[in-house]
Amino acid sequence: MNFVNFVGFLFLFILFSISAGELNDVPAKHNEEHKDHIKVSNKNEQHIDEVKIYQQLLKKKRMEQSTAVKNLIQMGDGEKQKKTVLELISAMSKVLSSARTAIEGAKYDPKSKKFPDDQKLRERICEVLENTPFFLEFSLYYPNIVRKAYKNGNIEELIRWTYQFSMDFNIYDDSTLKMINLGAQELNIIERSEDFFNPYDKLAMRDMKQLETMKAAKEAKAEKERKKKEYQKKQKRQNGPSLSRSEL
Repeated sequence: MNFVNFVGFLFLFILFSISAGELNDVPAKHNEEHKDHIKVSNKNEQHIDEVKIYQQLLKKKRMEQSTAVKNLIQMGDGEKQKKTVLELISAMSKVLSSARTAIEGAKYDPKSKKFPDDQKLRERICEVLENTPFFLEFSLYYPNIVRKAYKNGNIEELIRWTYQFSMDFNIYDDSTLKMINLGAQELNIIERSEDFFNPYDKLAMRDMKQLETMKAAKEAKAEKERKKKEYQKKQKRQNGPSLSRSEL
């Protein structure tokens, strides 16, 4: 896959949420696969089933998104990558902004942890749940590029909202939650822990390695000086006191 086609592939992750396909048929799929089970007797149980199935679909999509980000990095060409990341951020921001407008207009509460009956609203919710971690993952691999765009316009306020919405819905697996937490710290959406470090930031890794190399060199030099002084003291003791010229 060439660079242009791959970029188009990345945009598909943003523009098409799971809800546009698999989630539409969740109740039908669930009943078809569990004919021998007791049928769903009320809407609460149906909502629980939908959320659980979507959770598995989301986990799979997150793996595909992460693979796509890593593949983008491996393609090289820093300028093309920068342009692509900025275009993706712009696309995600538009999708998330539109989704937010629909969600707030419907007065949907993510803490209910239920999908509404309105199909269009479901899709908007899924767009937030899928694109928020995708955005934050880019912030870890391309922190300088994303941070600059993040501070421009209304993107910062938007991502803070989508982050809180996603956390309130509480649907992510542990691996995704860990990544989201790191991304949120990277963008200062939440307070950074004392030991915060972005392991995906190549520049930070390079600087850290340079500091470690300098520290190791400094310690090696100090150790060499210490051994030299010890050797000189030892030689002085073995040779005994030296005689002055008058004594000779």
